[in-house]
Amino acid sequence: MLNIDRTSPQQKIIGMLKAIPEIVDEMEHIEMLSKSSIEITPTKLNALRDVSTIIALAVCILMLIFYEYNIEFNDEGDALLGPTAPSIIKEVIKILGYVQFCTAITLLMGEMYTRAHLIVRTGWRKYVEENTIIYANLIKTNKDGGDAGY
Repeated sequence: MLNIDRTSPQQKIIGMLKAIPEIVDEMEHIEMLSKSSIEITPTKLNALRDVSTIIALAVCILMLIFYEYNIEFNDEGDALLGPTAPSIIKEVIKILGYVQFCTAITLLMGEMYTRAHLIVRTGWRKYVEENTIIYANLIKTNKDGGDAGY
């Protein structure tokens, strides 16, 4: 759908007509996903993406509010330069970071689960189309009495 030429109304229509098999595949695939034992639909993945983004924003906001760049001295009198924050904030950020990591991994696996079938189907369709053209050219060459390319 994203690769459709939109330079003129005629090109849009031709592009949409060529994309019909992909659109039908996607609609069938979404229907299949909604009826599978593990219901992972694009809507649910978008909601998970929103949750993951909100968690990441919360981590950023906590860091902006509570982290300070300070000089601390340890027991031996050495100066330690670096960001500091209250320990409870550090723990909250760590936990939110783990949760965000889990949501990101789940999102990645969900995208792979929902897209793999479509990618294989599209690739197979292109493979069949290319082979149909090659086979048609071989038959035409043989009928004309030319070399079949073997």
